Amino acid sequence: MNHGVPSGTVASAVTAARAFHEEPRAARAAFYSVEPVGAVAWRDTLRVRFGPGEPDLGRLPAACRDALREYQRSLTAFGKEMAGVLSEALGVGAERLEEAMQVEGWLMACHYYPPCPEPARVVGSLEHTDPSLFTVLAQDGVGGLQVRRDDGGAGGGGEWVDVAPLTGALLQVVSNDELKSVEHRVVIKSTQDARVSIALFFNPAKRGASDHFGPLPELVTAEKPAQYRSFTVPEFMSSRREYGHSRSSIERFKVSSSQ
Repeated sequence: MNHGVPSGTVASAVTAARAFHEEPRAARAAFYSVEPVGAVAWRDTLRVRFGPGEPDLGRLPAACRDALREYQRSLTAFGKEMAGVLSEALGVGAERLEEAMQVEGWLMACHYYPPCPEPARVVGSLEHTDPSLFTVLAQDGVGGLQVRRDDGGAGGGGEWVDVAPLTGALLQVVSNDELKSVEHRVVIKSTQDARVSIALFFNPAKRGASDHFGPLPELVTAEKPAQYRSFTVPEFMSSRREYGHSRSSIERFKVSSSQ
């Protein structure tokens, strides 16, 4: 709460995403793609890339072009502030993450979960962790988002709990060994109402094969040595494709791992 993003901007973006997904199939067909995504989820997704470089806004669906662009613009400033808050929480100074990674919110996923006559027999999103440094999520009031409560075990076998929608709230998921990534999923709650959410993923702006990321030197001590080796974003994304979207994809880069 108190994130500074106008509530009207958030509401307009969610409404615009819903408007696109509820257009006639012929109007949406130009934006369809077929990707090898594994198990099929009860969900349609509009993926929007705003960078690097100036985005080609003409390729965005007219039904949501202006609202999504304004939402991304508003969230960009908030993302910089969040990177500063996380830096302070880690005790490395307010500018450190931005200095090291040049955090940008370039990739947006607008999810649409249609109502289902038998909700218990489908899944909206399979259990996963996000690959981003952090994610900002806006959701409507239908509900369905769940997170796995951490029981302290290595296998992450805690119970699933509902994240009740709260008007005006944005959610964040952070990946780091100090601030652990939250395993989450979406279940279908309604036989009547579609659920809409918008995830904006904040990642390092430098994403080439020559750009390596690892533990910040300030966080590596004799008492707590580096937990991960340095790796590139392409390496990390390749690991997710090969080993799945759970915590195991990052575990492959542990210093003590034999992988």
